[in-house]
Amino acid sequence: MKGKLLKNIERVYTFDDGRNVHTNWDILLEGGVIKELGPSLSSRGGMEGIEIIDCTGLTALPGFINTHHHLYQTLFRGIREVQEMPLFPWLKGLYEFWKYLDEETVYYGA
Repeated sequence: MKGKLLKNIERVYTFDDGRNVHTNWDILLEGGVIKELGPSLSSRGGMEGIEIIDCTGLTALPGFINTHHHLYQTLFRGIREVQEMPLFPWLKGLYEFWKYLDEETVYYGA
């Protein structure tokens, strides 16, 4: 297969700065990458070998890959100062440690 065409998607949410929502759009994928999006892509030709998937009535959203996690908190499980505390005092206690974290520390902690 050369790629996939997601055809007639009822709503495409791009979450761009303009908060644009597009209706009845197509998305052309090649190698797992979005190559093009817009209305009626299949009508212009050049779609030989493309798998066409009818998405009438469906919605497309961005991938939302890892939008929220707590993996870096595993680094702080054994800290004596916050053991056996209820949630909010535990968080407040950990803030004293977390203020020293930087992007690199979180990256290697995950």
